[in-house]
Amino acid sequence: KGRRPVIQQVNEGQTPPGLWRRIAPPLNAQMQPAAYSGEVYLFTVIRSTEDMIEIRELDKDNGRKLWLECFPEDSEEFVSWYFKTVFTEGYGVYDGSELLSMVSIVDATMALRRRPVRANFQRAVATTASARGKGYASMLQKYVLNLLYDRGEGMCSLNTDIHDFYAQFGFSTYVAKELLRIMPSESGRYKLYTSARDIPYSTLGGLSQLYFDELRGRTGWLLRDSQTFERILTSELDFTGNTLIVAFDEKNIVSGYAIGRQEEESFVAYEAIAKPRHWGSLTRAAGDMGLSYFDRPFCGDSGTETGMARIVNVKRIVDNLILEDGECIVGISDPVIEENNDNWHIFSEAGKTKATRTRAMEDISVGIGQFTRWVMGSIDSDAPELFSPCKRSLVDRY
Repeated sequence: KGRRPVIQQVNEGQTPPGLWRRIAPPLNAQMQPAAYSGEVYLFTVIRSTEDMIEIRELDKDNGRKLWLECFPEDSEEFVSWYFKTVFTEGYGVYDGSELLSMVSIVDATMALRRRPVRANFQRAVATTASARGKGYASMLQKYVLNLLYDRGEGMCSLNTDIHDFYAQFGFSTYVAKELLRIMPSESGRYKLYTSARDIPYSTLGGLSQLYFDELRGRTGWLLRDSQTFERILTSELDFTGNTLIVAFDEKNIVSGYAIGRQEEESFVAYEAIAKPRHWGSLTRAAGDMGLSYFDRPFCGDSGTETGMARIVNVKRIVDNLILEDGECIVGISDPVIEENNDNWHIFSEAGKTKATRTRAMEDISVGIGQFTRWVMGSIDSDAPELFSPCKRSLVDRY
């Protein structure tokens, strides 16, 4: 850009400073040819330090501006609320002081085979229009995933509709949703809420308990307490304009809920849970709104794929799983985290599981995304036996 290059003198065996430390190995006799000869040589830094592409912690002011640029449908009030209430950690690709691409990591916990694990949920993934197509979002994904590995984290997850982009970094879809259409009932008890501020704390507690009971024994669900539920409802009701329907039984205990909005002649819920025989209360609310249908989401293995996840640390996750007795040697390939690339001997006995590296021949070879889906199983039921695919592979081979 017309600036004079910075010249730095580096001797054989030394590690270059600054940016070079991250992209080049220490100089030694393995390198060709000057370092091998022991001669002194020069490094030329093409970009000056005040105009360097680098990844650093996300500052809120630039984060708010980029969010509003990339997601104009969101209000300034919502974005300010997010960075004040929800945001705890984020990273950005910067060109000097200019933010080119960003991602935030929301503190969340996922249910994985009856065990809670930190989900490290990605949100606010965005790149400014002028910087798209230059690999900055890819650079950020690789940085964040390796950072999580170095911190000892086990999982990373997100919701997206651009699955092909994230699949190249080892993410795999693990949940799909389809809508089930129900005719309104004429019986049932319910209340409507359009603002989280109006929901009694006792009702929030009931919603949390109902949600917990629904996900018990299942996998892939993000755990929620009352405080988390309140934040979600603030986002969905106060800023997004959705409506909450809460169903109650004869003892005035929360028995179901639905979050959604009116679309043409139906109430379309993007999230809905109810005890058996209590869906009628939710559908009645749709009828009382003058609507003809109540559409509720059903999570399973068919429909529109949404959620994605990937294992960040194979050993950390597998060592904490509760599995059936068995063993398998799994060859895992990971396009981002080099430490996961190996043959892993997975052994489980009496509820204790251990993953160790091995030089033995693998029984089955999978990518990290496929392995993640294998470990997670189905979101709508108890996870199947982990070793079943391994057994099928051995049968097919021999």
